[in-house]
Amino acid sequence: ADPPPLSSLKFRIRIHARPRRYARCSPFRFDWRLRVLFEDEDLLFVNKPLGVPSQPHVSNYEESLFRQVCGAFKIETNASPLNRLDICTTGVLGIGKTPRGSRIFNRRLKEKEGIKKWYRVLSG
Repeated sequence: ADPPPLSSLKFRIRIHARPRRYARCSPFRFDWRLRVLFEDEDLLFVNKPLGVPSQPHVSNYEESLFRQVCGAFKIETNASPLNRLDICTTGVLGIGKTPRGSRIFNRRLKEKEGIKKWYRVLSG
């Protein structure tokens, strides 16, 4: 029998002719274990390097800090990023390794138990 026509299928395939690429995201470029600032069973905080996107992009799911760190630490798929930093920014990026970790972090921020500090370095 002939396969059904593509138009009858109930899913879509998205193809990006020019996906965003991030050379600095090579899994061999960073030893993510050396960038860990804090880790327990529910939370992980790492020092995000410059030039690496925090989260996956629709055109490039793998080349991001979140995907690379989850792969390096074998974190399950129910993990979630706790904050974002711009590609051109370095700093602390949190990952909720479990839904419980994400809830704890968000509750503490809401109750003002955590402090966010931003520093700007200028030259010239």
